[in-house]
Amino acid sequence: MIAPAEPTAKAAPAFVEVQKCVMPEGDAVYSDGPCPEGASASTLRLPRNLHAAARL
Repeated sequence: MIAPAEPTAKAAPAFVEVQKCVMPEGDAVYSDGPCPEGASASTLRLPRNLHAAARL
């Protein structure tokens, strides 16, 4: 009988989520936390390894 394989370390996700905050003045700020009050927020999913994504 073959023993089950040990669980391996969890792989890092291929993407990271970043908040794009557009301020009332129109300036955009990127953050890994919540946007300031009054800013318009949207979530961006960016590849974790930008160098690898540039080769696609």
